[in-house]
Amino acid sequence: MTSFTERFSRSILIIAATGYTLVAGLLSCLALERLARWVEVYQGDYLWREQEYMQILVPDLYVGKGPGRLLLCGSSEAREAFLPDRFGRHLPSLRAYQNSSAHSGLPDLLVMLRYKERVYGTQALPEAMVVGITTRYISNIQSIPMSLLFDGINRFSPHFRIKTNGGQPELIRKTFAESLVSRARLTRMLTFRYRPALYGLMRALLVSLRPELAHDFHLRIGLTPSRFHHRTPWKPEERRTYLEEGNWRSVHGWDVARDRDRIHRDLAELVDFAARRGIALYVVNLPELSGNRALYQTGVYEAYLREVDKALSRTPFLDLRGFLPDENFYDATHLTLAGSVKVTDRVAQFIAADRAEAR
Repeated sequence: MTSFTERFSRSILIIAATGYTLVAGLLSCLALERLARWVEVYQGDYLWREQEYMQILVPDLYVGKGPGRLLLCGSSEAREAFLPDRFGRHLPSLRAYQNSSAHSGLPDLLVMLRYKERVYGTQALPEAMVVGITTRYISNIQSIPMSLLFDGINRFSPHFRIKTNGGQPELIRKTFAESLVSRARLTRMLTFRYRPALYGLMRALLVSLRPELAHDFHLRIGLTPSRFHHRTPWKPEERRTYLEEGNWRSVHGWDVARDRDRIHRDLAELVDFAARRGIALYVVNLPELSGNRALYQTGVYEAYLREVDKALSRTPFLDLRGFLPDENFYDATHLTLAGSVKVTDRVAQFIAADRAEAR
């Protein structure tokens, strides 16, 4: 029969071991969080490949970092088309960064800008921004029922939630209890950055030993916004099947006149937001696959361009719809690395020429 002293001693050992385990786990998490922040902020690596809508909730990426930065934004097509590192070759005074997000439309961008300003302050806003648009982005015809950004803010932001009610999205301050719940959820979500952060550390160590590896494309896989540049492009029949099914049918037959007021309202808000805060705004109509261009109903694309042009007024606008051959597309809408290099260089040259003219 076990004595009271033995049972008591065993309990003390279990409690001590549990305490040490918890402390060790907490210290490990703190160390990994510091590593992730170092890799994101100082190495410039991208740790949100599968949850890109979450990066807006990491203060270290924005607080006080707006001046001298070039925001690249839009949906996943813009994410693949714009290469942040390459912009610096033509625009050395600007540091480009990606904030594009899959399954997003213009309302997502407007919310993102307002969120940055209200949570992180005006110094978090960029000096210039490039918005990559497509018919799907402007029509806001998406393949998912709810914006990933809106859902991410609702669930994980300690500060705001999104109220839509069928109208303009609004940022509503969360209650103290809501904030606590969201902070707990956010803490858990931040751990998704730890594995790529360790890989980022490994890459940084390799580059420190062999500086020539700094531009090795294969070492950057998983640490850049792109999801597709390293993959084998789709076959023509796969692209055609994708475009003839799902929500692309709605895009190809989009009634632009029905959404004219919303298009003008959202673009006017974007233009006004940038103008009032001294942000240089550039809008780029992204390239389209020839098979995609052929599927639009008569007059749809022309109406889209006409309304966008009217709404943007004197905003610098670059139309690259037919800029690339089909071999520069990975799938039906996203570009290969070679296509992205061409687009990035063209857009950077466009911005450089506009900035030179403005001097």
